[in-house]
Amino acid sequence: MIRQAIGFTDVIGISLVRPNFLALLADTQAIQGHFDEALATLGDALNIAERTGERCYLAEILRMTADIRTRRGNLAPGDADAIDGLLTNAILLAREQGARGFELRAATTRALFAAQEGRGPSALAELATLVEACTEGFDTPDFETPGCW
Repeated sequence: MIRQAIGFTDVIGISLVRPNFLALLADTQAIQGHFDEALATLGDALNIAERTGERCYLAEILRMTADIRTRRGNLAPGDADAIDGLLTNAILLAREQGARGFELRAATTRALFAAQEGRGPSALAELATLVEACTEGFDTPDFETPGCW
């Protein structure tokens, strides 16, 4: 169904939301365990966002890329730094855009990843500062992430 929606955007010549649709497709692929396919789809989304200048979903695409690389496993030397870099860029971009939800997601993913890598305290402190600034949304899935609170 998601592929069909993406196909319709091609037919009618709309590229504005294509990175968002591709991210949804990548999420579905990852849920099914097709991590390499999901990463390729996110790569396409990133290329389109860079080519068109559409940055509204870019922070989430960066976060998802880092998350799926982590979930795929088999991290090579240097992967941890690359993943942390993706998450840091996602946080900074979301902050620049005033996209608090995407910033919270990226900071949460970073805190969980840092904890797995034995570097949790600083990322968790950064996440706690971000959460303290929140005034609403505490009943949303982003606040229900296990291992963060």
